[in-house]
Amino acid sequence: MLPWKPLVRGESGRRFSVVASEIRRLADSVTDSTQEIEGHTDDIQTAINRLVVASEKGASSIEQGVEASISTAQDLEALLKAASQTSSAAQQISLSTQQQKNGQ
Repeated sequence: MLPWKPLVRGESGRRFSVVASEIRRLADSVTDSTQEIEGHTDDIQTAINRLVVASEKGASSIEQGVEASISTAQDLEALLKAASQTSSAAQQISLSTQQQKNGQ
């Protein structure tokens, strides 16, 4: 006698049908998961694109701020130079006025 029982032809077909059905279910599950992953990938790519655009805008704003700061510093230097010249001229006028007072 055989240690295992031979399968009846109809029983083999049913078991194959069960296995095929399980494979189909797994394939559908993989397809669903793949679509879900694709959706997440698209969301991530969109977020990355937004981040790149925001970074570029931020870098541009920083660059404009640096340029404005440099321009402001140059204007302040010119203002200090003009103020120094005005102060020097005022001192010379004051000295001349004192000399004229003392000379008269």
